[in-house]
Amino acid sequence: MWIDPNNHNVKPIIENDRTMLPLRFVAESLGCDVGWNNDTRTITITYGG
Repeated sequence: MWIDPNNHNVKPIIENDRTMLPLRFVAESLGCDVGWNNDTRTITITYGG
């Protein structure tokens, strides 16, 4: 599965022995909805379970 299907240059980054992935990719892969509020610059992750 591509992290960004429109940009195949987006790849995991390993930094200090830790693998970094975009939060949106991880959350959506787990079935969550991800929202962004630009006014407050906050992310909302909702899991319907």
